[in-house]
Order: sequence, then structure tokens, then C-alpha cells
Amino acid sequence: MRSLAGRRAYLAMAAVAAAALALLLLWPLGLQAVLLGGLVDVQASPPSLTLYASRARLFCYESAVEVRNLGVAGLTYELNLSLAGAPRYFEVRSGNTTLLVGGRPTGALRLPPRSSARLTVCLMAPAPAELLLRLWDPRYPRATEQGVRVRVVETDWWDNRFPR
Repeated sequence: MRSLAGRRAYLAMAAVAAAALALLLLWPLGLQAVLLGGLVDVQASPPSLTLYASRARLFCYESAVEVRNLGVAGLTYELNLSLAGAPRYFEVRSGNTTLLVGGRPTGALRLPPRSSARLTVCLMAPAPAELLLRLWDPRYPRATEQGVRVRVVETDWWDNRFPR
């Protein structure tokens, strides 16, 4: 009886090992690297930026942040946005889609593999000296979480239509 029970245990362990090996071989390597290895598959640039804000009018900075899906895993990401800090007015847009107003998300940024999106940031003073804009996909937070530090400088004379 012992030998029959022992054989069943060995057969069960061999079946589990074979299934695990088949799963690893069939899963794309990029997906393994992202989900199991902790590889980051989303990039936001620049990692920090300085924006000038006025109390008198709303300033919008087109293409202030670029977000890229590097495509290592071959996944499409739905990125949520959040803002740490409380400016008078803060908005993030991608094209005609508003993603964030104030600190509240109003939509998600959809990024297919190997694609990118340029985000427009609009703000008004007063604002804290530094804000943190976070992007992440709740399904894959380790692989997608990015932060952009936004330094806010309050000014009365700055007009962002001037050439830099």
C-alpha cells in the first residue's frame, strides 16, 4: 500500500512540475519579466518639471509629460492618475480627453503596447510648491507605477506663450 501511495504522490508532484514548466514556456518572456520579475513597462518623462502659475489666469502646458508603454509584456494598460497636493485648479488632458481635474480622476489613459501619449497640464495658483502626479494600472501596479514631480512657481508676469 505504501508504494502505491508513494507513487501517486510522486506522480502528482511530477504533474504539477510539468504544468509549471509548460506554463513558463508558453507564457511570453516579456510578460514573465513584468509580472514575475518586477520589470517596469511604463515610462513617464520628464520625471520632474517646473510649471509657472498665475492667480489671474489658467496656464496650459501642451505635451508637458510623455507617457510610454514600452511594450515588453505586450499588454494594453489602462492608467489611472492621481495628484498629491491641492492646487486651486489642476487638470491633465490627453488630446480631447480629460483625465484628471483637481485631485479627482475623470478617466483612464489607455496605452496599447509600444505606444505613447503626450499629456497637457493646466493649472492655476495658488498651489503647493511641489505636487506629485502619479500614473498606474491597478491590475499591474508594480509594472506601471510612475510619478512625475511638478514644481509650481507662482508668478504674475509669466506668459507661457513666450518662447523659452
